[in-house]
Amino acid sequence: MTNGQETIIKLLGRIAFTEEYIMKIVKFKKGAKAQVYVNCYNACDGTRSVTELAKIVNVKANTLFPILKQWEEIGIVFVAQSSGGKFYKKVRTLGW
Repeated sequence: MTNGQETIIKLLGRIAFTEEYIMKIVKFKKGAKAQVYVNCYNACDGTRSVTELAKIVNVKANTLFPILKQWEEIGIVFVAQSSGGKFYKKVRTLGW
């Protein structure tokens, strides 16, 4: 994926989803761990593996993967690279 393509995806994500809406999705049914999942979402910068992201939440990669896949299907993250594993990238930073 080129930088131009990533820019377009991020721009469309920002148009389609407000920060508040993404926050609701990320925190949905996360209870006391809600902020940790926000931290995980914000860490989706295209450089961290699913295993590295799972460590942020203190869960196993196979527990986090379905959540990341759901976020991808909704459109709040996208796969930045696929060689050597999946690396997810957020469409906007939350809470800044």
